[in-house]
Amino acid sequence: AMGGSPIVSADSNINFINVNPALLTPKEHQQVGLNFITLAPGLNMGFVSWGYDLKDLGFIGAGVQFLNYGEMNRTDIWGNNLGTFTGGDYALMVSWTKPLMKYLNMGATFKGIYSKIETYTSSAVAFDAGLTYNNPNIRLTVSLVGKNIGNQLDPYLEGIDEGLPIDFQFGIAKGLAHAPFRFSIVAHHI
Repeated sequence: AMGGSPIVSADSNINFINVNPALLTPKEHQQVGLNFITLAPGLNMGFVSWGYDLKDLGFIGAGVQFLNYGEMNRTDIWGNNLGTFTGGDYALMVSWTKPLMKYLNMGATFKGIYSKIETYTSSAVAFDAGLTYNNPNIRLTVSLVGKNIGNQLDPYLEGIDEGLPIDFQFGIAKGLAHAPFRFSIVAHHI
């Protein structure tokens, strides 16, 4: 129901390391997240995450995300079968979150990214940064997040640099006093 961008979810969930690092709190201490999705035969996606509360130093989390494209047929321009190949994308993430003041958290995630399709490989480094105000007394959450801020280190093809999909997002969520749900709105690619 969040359209793939739950940057203002006030729920306690270690998987938010991948969405908005400022949502992480000590409630996720020693929490482990395991996610696996089969999108189509041979096409799998997954995410493994873990968090640890460092007390006064903040909260750290780590995660590994992957998208495996499976085995594909390799053909020439005439459709002749030349065998098969595989491909996949992988990201290793390390996050840190720290309260700035009551109800206000800042967080950052460093990402090492690697991609392989057939014989082509690419790598990149990026970071996400977030700022979240979450006041449970009035059931209000407001977040500002910058995602994939970084650069490609090694392009798939020499001399052809590709940019990362940088995304700035802003969201507001408001829970109702006597109902178990909340309304939220998120603007992305701003």
